[in-house]
Amino acid sequence: MAYRMSDVLGVSNESIESMGAFDAFVDIDSKFHIDPHLLKIASTPELRHSYSKFQRYFQDIVQILRGSTTKGDRLWKEAYKRLIFHEVPYAGLGYATKGTHGTGIGPETAKEITNTASEIIHAGILDPAIFELIGLFEEQVGADRISDMTLSIILTDILRYTERIAVHFNVYRKKYKVKEEDFELPYNKTAKKPIILIPMEILRPLPVALDWSNIDVVSSHNIDLRNRVNKTIGDTWKAATRAPKKDIKNAILDNPEILEDLLEQYKKKPPVPYDFSRDPEGEIIWFKTAQECAQSYPLDLRQFSLLTSSNAVSIVSTICKHFKKLVEDNGLFRLFYEDNGTQKKERAAQLLFFGIADAYCRANDLNLTAESNAGRGPVDFKISKGYHTSINVEIKYTTNDIIHGFSRQLPIYNKAENATHSIFLVIRTTNTDEKIKRLLDLQTSERASGQKTPDIIVVDGRIQPSASKV
Repeated sequence: MAYRMSDVLGVSNESIESMGAFDAFVDIDSKFHIDPHLLKIASTPELRHSYSKFQRYFQDIVQILRGSTTKGDRLWKEAYKRLIFHEVPYAGLGYATKGTHGTGIGPETAKEITNTASEIIHAGILDPAIFELIGLFEEQVGADRISDMTLSIILTDILRYTERIAVHFNVYRKKYKVKEEDFELPYNKTAKKPIILIPMEILRPLPVALDWSNIDVVSSHNIDLRNRVNKTIGDTWKAATRAPKKDIKNAILDNPEILEDLLEQYKKKPPVPYDFSRDPEGEIIWFKTAQECAQSYPLDLRQFSLLTSSNAVSIVSTICKHFKKLVEDNGLFRLFYEDNGTQKKERAAQLLFFGIADAYCRANDLNLTAESNAGRGPVDFKISKGYHTSINVEIKYTTNDIIHGFSRQLPIYNKAENATHSIFLVIRTTNTDEKIKRLLDLQTSERASGQKTPDIIVVDGRIQPSASKV
């Protein structure tokens, strides 16, 4: 079931956002992460000195490792200890696979970072910003770990911010002591845990350090270096980020000038927060749209008031067909594209379908719950009250490999979820229907041989002209 932090706190979404806080979805994975690069321009009062705090933390580690002479000596161990970051639970991001815990940086990953940082520092590069770029060349460090690392360092600033919002709305709070400081934090009585709110202005789907345009790997005039590096990791930083991280790491350690070049370019990159009002990734707009659809285009499911394991399939199929109508006849196809016509990621459609399905189940008071695995798999419908029924709905654009999705991916998901039935919801985003014909032929062939195959529903998700232009 979809609900947000504002629901837990008992205030409106508009109220939470008026305080600049991200109104995260509870127990639904989010693709937003704290980006240390954005701390430079943060206007939230509690965060005005957060970037300086972040820099000082790593400047200290640089100085410690600078004095280390041998791997495993006292100074190396001290730096290693400081590079272990435990996950910060209860933060309003929810990007973990289960629950709302982050991933942190554990001992093994911290060891790798310490070794790499030590080599870089002893090569003469002492800029603490190297730790902001660590995700480019350490295999286990991605956006979630960069986010958790940053949150750990500026945690007390974030807690002061959370506390201010809780006091402002006079929500139920409990006292906590964190890093020897006292806080009164909002408390989720149902989950029996505190809530931490994150300012929207420091969030992005992908941190700047992991997001690169077509900029030369080496922008200096050192032609020989540039040619050597291009052979190893590509001629642009965007291409390099697709190379194995160990190759980037080796190239940097062999040629410290590459890292100097990267640091220079990174610092020049403008810190631009995510545009939550436009939501180009489709990460939040689906929720409001789903609620509006349930009100403006109601779906009468009263015939299924006596919910059983057998008629659950009919309910989900009815919801899928209604989704098809909303997309094709009521303009929801627009949510699959950005304003300039660029197609959004498949995840945008998955989230939209989940939200609509969940809204109609709730509007009809059905004990059928939709659980989102958006971005990792299908939407899974489960019946409560003891019925052993699980129905998977997998959504694919025709711009992607729908044959593989039908014949390989969905069976794996079905097995993992013990699904009793599945529906393959194909969204047509290409002008040619060749893939769809091949898919339907495959389904016919498999059923003729006695195999149990998913139902297929095709939705035309292409951009349609407005009525005035038809």
